[in-house]
Amino acid sequence: MVEFAIVFPLLVILIIGIFEFSRVMFSYSIAIAATREAARYGAAIQDIGGGIPQYEDCQGIKDAAKRIGKFAGINDGDISIQYSNDSGIYSTVCPPGQDVGFTDSIAVTIKTSISPITPMGNFTTIPVSSSSIRTILKKIRLGETGTGAGSVSGLLSDVNFKTTEQTAEESKGTLMVVVELNQVAIDLVTIPFSVTGTAIQGVDYTITSSPVYINPGQQSTTLYINLINDALEEGNEALFIGIGTPTNATKGPQDIHMITIVDPPFVSFTLANSTKLESDAFTALNIVLSKGSSQDVTVPIISGGTATWGAGADYMTSPSSVVIPSGSLTSLLTVYIHDDLIDEDNEIAALGLGSPSNAVLGSIPMHLMTIVDNDDVPEVAFFTAGQVVSEEIGTFTTALTLSEISAKTISVPYTISGTTIPADYIIHNPSPLVFPPGSKTVEINMSILEGDGWEVDETLILTLGSPTNATIGAPSVQTIVITESSVEPLVYFAASSQSVTEGDQTLNVLIQMSNAWSSIVEIPITLSGTATNGAGADYVISSSSLSIPIGYTQGMYQVQINEDLINESAETIILTMGTVVNGTASTPNVHTIQVLDNDSPPEVNFAISKVDKLETAGTFSVTLTLNTTASVNVTVPLITSGSANNGTDYSLSTTSVVIPPGSLTNSFNITIIDDSNFEPDETLYVQLGAPTNGVLGSKTVFQVNIEDDDLPICEVGTTLLTIGTDTINWSITNKGESLVFTGGTVDWQNIGGNKPKLTEVTFNGNVVFSGSERPTSYTYFAWEAFAQLDTTNAAFRFDGNLGPGGNLLLGKFQNAVTGTTCTLTEVFQIH
Repeated sequence: MVEFAIVFPLLVILIIGIFEFSRVMFSYSIAIAATREAARYGAAIQDIGGGIPQYEDCQGIKDAAKRIGKFAGINDGDISIQYSNDSGIYSTVCPPGQDVGFTDSIAVTIKTSISPITPMGNFTTIPVSSSSIRTILKKIRLGETGTGAGSVSGLLSDVNFKTTEQTAEESKGTLMVVVELNQVAIDLVTIPFSVTGTAIQGVDYTITSSPVYINPGQQSTTLYINLINDALEEGNEALFIGIGTPTNATKGPQDIHMITIVDPPFVSFTLANSTKLESDAFTALNIVLSKGSSQDVTVPIISGGTATWGAGADYMTSPSSVVIPSGSLTSLLTVYIHDDLIDEDNEIAALGLGSPSNAVLGSIPMHLMTIVDNDDVPEVAFFTAGQVVSEEIGTFTTALTLSEISAKTISVPYTISGTTIPADYIIHNPSPLVFPPGSKTVEINMSILEGDGWEVDETLILTLGSPTNATIGAPSVQTIVITESSVEPLVYFAASSQSVTEGDQTLNVLIQMSNAWSSIVEIPITLSGTATNGAGADYVISSSSLSIPIGYTQGMYQVQINEDLINESAETIILTMGTVVNGTASTPNVHTIQVLDNDSPPEVNFAISKVDKLETAGTFSVTLTLNTTASVNVTVPLITSGSANNGTDYSLSTTSVVIPPGSLTNSFNITIIDDSNFEPDETLYVQLGAPTNGVLGSKTVFQVNIEDDDLPICEVGTTLLTIGTDTINWSITNKGESLVFTGGTVDWQNIGGNKPKLTEVTFNGNVVFSGSERPTSYTYFAWEAFAQLDTTNAAFRFDGNLGPGGNLLLGKFQNAVTGTTCTLTEVFQIH
């Protein structure tokens, strides 16, 4: 215990020392990395916009340092920037006061300190500093035409780069740069080269060792640059390769090759697969960058898979192109899932990333979303439980229906029973019956065979078995009575009404008969209701009647419902049966279709948000707009406010605006009232109130700045006051209507030996006082015209030097018409 008590304090001191030393080394490492990053940024070849190069972007240089330096608490005050050339440092401020040359450099220094957490002797703070210097790059073009391309001029013995520049992504791998002679080498040509730029050798790339050689009989050699793909977003970097003085050759004019290393991030989905229920309504997919970018990354979205994309289809996506803003690593793609009523297999929504801008595709460029169906299988049943047909009808058709259409193939077996015998009929659609995907009905066609004499009524009973991909509904049994008698059928709508949501679709209206008939049954239909019929209207019906063929007991009357973009009330389509040929209309003989609107109310906006008008502008028009037309009046109240007053400064033609059905715009008038009073500029705000049959958009306030056209009655101001040793010149501006200068007062100092007398006062060159007045104050009178908006001079002369201290000039003015007076005072010091 005694030994431990002796050793323990030393152990604690050792641990604390290691901890504090680690903190100091960490801060020093951060400072080194921060200065390198800042110098690299300041030496880069790009500009930040407006022609400002990065070496003059002082805050950008400091921000580059702080991106790493923030981990050591480095701020702007710890960072200094200086510029130097071959002669030494020429500027210690940023930006420098002179243009930089091709060999100038930028140096960034960080000086900070770290305070120990635990007491360490007399060390209150430990200084930490680091500097980094880089050559400032300036982009130049080489080559015969100054474009860096084309034939290279020079001597036959010249050695040149074959091209002057190239661009490659950081992930490219190996680049080749060809150095060539203008003719085949006779002797061994040794070509030294040097490298510089914002890219760092060993960190961003490795390169063939200098020098390189062109052997006799050859004309070129190749430099190899291996790009190092790191995980840092560094922006584009530049590498310059310069040819030195060769042996057995001369350096040609194309002696610099620039490589721009593009460093785009990878863009990818975070997940390759997901599973969603059809009832989930919507979900969001995360799209991420592998590293931050200094530019916006835009990625188009490509849709595919077994699920269909589009409005009313299986799914939709928004937006069409995802934008990941500069400085951000992620953005969301919203997927809207349509919950339909169709039984179907699970579907795949395949979402792919298109060719991105400012990025490259990453490891997960596609997301496969499985949409799990949530719909029950449909019910299959006969459309009616019983039918009566005449033995003489010849052919007869009955039908099975589904409660909802299905995306699957449905097979339904059925059996036959009853008092009939095979000699009474022939079935043309034997069991099982098949519903193809998307169909809602399937028929059983048969021939009724006439007997050789009178016989009692017979029954043919059809009974449904267990279907595949469906369940049995009611009625599942249909009894067909084959009779010797013949009665014209009763004809009626299967339902008196139905409701449908607006959209491009075909609506089937079922018409049934009490029994099949041996002649075609013609059913005339008349149309009425609030919806309009015709191409481009609410709906289209191509025929005004329906024919039910011989042997059939039902028919479908089709109505094409059209989609529009107009917000409107629910509309009706009323179908009414006329006099039936070969049948009798029965109830219900009227069918009403209610078409529900699916469009959002139109948005109301001002066409523009602001105008400037003179008080003399008179009447002008202001337009309101809708983003879509409406089928009813859109009424918008107008609310006014601002410094301008209604009735005295302006008037409105109406207090509300009505945009009629089918129109996208309407206007109202504002009349500016021109008065004769001088007043400050005024502002009128017209705000949209809550509209009826519409909603407010983003531009709901209209601003009118009214500039007054009247001059002040009496207002003057000083333009310039010039003090001489024995003179005062006072430049005065008339800011309003014509005035009369009526005189004023002069107060000047009477100190020590400086006791100058006032000898003359002039206004606009006219003498208004002449004499010899002693200090310290004198009031004089005048009557001199001062034209409107004119500037003139009042001069004061003394017979000696003006003394130090405070002085005052007072001028008096009077409106030439109304007599309104005003004054102007100027107080000043002479030192």
